[in-house]
Amino acid sequence: MIVRLPENLEKSLRAEVAGGRFRSVDDTVAEAVRRLLGDPEAADPLIGVLRDDPEAVAELDEIVEDAMRRRGSEAWPA
Repeated sequence: MIVRLPENLEKSLRAEVAGGRFRSVDDTVAEAVRRLLGDPEAADPLIGVLRDDPEAVAELDEIVEDAMRRRGSEAWPA
């Protein structure tokens, strides 16, 4: 399928890929269509990228665990 987009939208899609949020323009468009159609399986693109990289998943788990430890030990403003 060939899709023609206005130049400003194409630049925005390419920026999302360059920024690492998506692996390709095709992935970006596919996610947009899933969301447009209300697909309940539409996932955050970053999670999709991480799913393919076990090391990234482990690193993310460590970050979350550290954040939870800090949250439990620090006083939060009311």
